[in-house]
Amino acid sequence: MKKTVHQPNTVTFNSLIDCSVRCNKIETAERLFKEMKTSSETKPDLITYSTLIKGFCKERNMNAAFKIFTEMKSTGIVADEVLFNSLLDGCFKSNELDHAFRI
Repeated sequence: MKKTVHQPNTVTFNSLIDCSVRCNKIETAERLFKEMKTSSETKPDLITYSTLIKGFCKERNMNAAFKIFTEMKSTGIVADEVLFNSLLDGCFKSNELDHAFRI
């Protein structure tokens, strides 16, 4: 897409981030997220943040998940049930029960 006149939109980035998370390529998902944020054409939305948080939770990297969660909240995006479920699941699998109870 980058080599043509078509630029990736939010849906395209979200799909690529989701694919990266599902394939256990969290570094690729992070790179795409950063690229998305610097693009003048796209802006991360709830799906973007939720997918990236799910990826970090899957990797049991709760520090990164909460960092992205904090960033999301600072943009004014409100979490939904899916995102909270991902965070809770990650906390329990990482044995971080204190974080889970605070959520």
